[in-house]
Amino acid sequence: MTKQTRIKSIQNKLILYFLILCLTINIFVGFMQYKNSTERMMSDIKTRVEELAIAASLLVDGDKHSLLQEKDDQNTDTYKEIREILGNFQNKANVAFIYTLREIDGNTTEFIVDAAEEDPTDLGYEYDYLPAMKLAFSGKTTSDEELYSDEWGTFLS
Repeated sequence: MTKQTRIKSIQNKLILYFLILCLTINIFVGFMQYKNSTERMMSDIKTRVEELAIAASLLVDGDKHSLLQEKDDQNTDTYKEIREILGNFQNKANVAFIYTLREIDGNTTEFIVDAAEEDPTDLGYEYDYLPAMKLAFSGKTTSDEELYSDEWGTFLS
C-alpha cells in the first residue's frame, strides 16, 4: 500500500467516524428536544385544563348542585340550569367534555351533571376513580398526570 493510498484511507475513516459522531449527536439532541417539547406541551395543556376547571366551578352554584341526588333530579329546573351553564361554558371554552362528579367511595364516583348536547350521561352513572380525583375531591385543583382512555375516548381530565 502506498503512502498516498494509506493517507486517503485514513482520511476516509476520519470522515466516516466524524459523520457517525455528528449523526449520533444530532439524534441525541433531537430526541432531547422532542422530549422537552412534549413535556412542555403537556404541562401547558395541564395548566389550561386546571384553569378551565376553576372557571367552570365558579359558574355553578354549589348549594344548588348539592341538591341533585337522585336520577329523577334530572327533570328539575336546577339540573337544567346547571346543565345549560356548563353547556354554554363547554361551547365557549371549546372543550370536548364537561361534567361534574360525586365521590361515592375511594374506588368509585358517579356523574351528577353532564353537559353533552347529544346523549348525556345520566345522574348517578358510576365512573372510574382516577388518581388525580383524590386531590380534586379534597378541594385542590389538579389534572391527570397522563392521558386516560375510557368508553368516550382518550383525554386529560
